[in-house]
Amino acid sequence: MSYIGNLPPSTATAGVSEPNYFYNYSDLTITTTTTVPSGRNGFIQGEITVAGGVTWTIDGTLTIL
Repeated sequence: MSYIGNLPPSTATAGVSEPNYFYNYSDLTITTTTTVPSGRNGFIQGEITVAGGVTWTIDGTLTIL
């Protein structure tokens, strides 16, 4: 997952103000594992395309909005 702004995702807090915002990938083109640590919230928003022959493993709880 990628981000734009002054705070990386691991230190973001509620109420982050403009111009800080977060974005995520929309295409998975390689086999990958997304790990959401225990005690953390994880989400991805928007359409996501997983290429043929690619495996996306999610370790933890991830909400796709």
